[in-house]
Amino acid sequence: MTEVRLPSFEGTPPACPDPRFRKPRLNPVEASDYLAAIHGTPVAIATLAKLRCIGGGPKFDRFGRSIFYVRSNLDAWVSGRLNGARRSTSETDEQ
Repeated sequence: MTEVRLPSFEGTPPACPDPRFRKPRLNPVEASDYLAAIHGTPVAIATLAKLRCIGGGPKFDRFGRSIFYVRSNLDAWVSGRLNGARRSTSETDEQ
């Protein structure tokens, strides 16, 4: 019997296991849960709210008073904040 090997997709988030993450837009509570479940980066709802005010957070949409995040924007934000693996805290980006 022939063994079939699937390609490795290291560094890419897995398919959304939770049905509530399959929606086109996520509210802040779902966005916080998505970041923790899919990327393993716990970001509090209050932190997302603060980043909406001061900047530096993921892109978001507004509909009246409601806030929505698109999953691809959350994924891009997380990948932009990750600096890569390091062996020591004293390493710089150039090393």
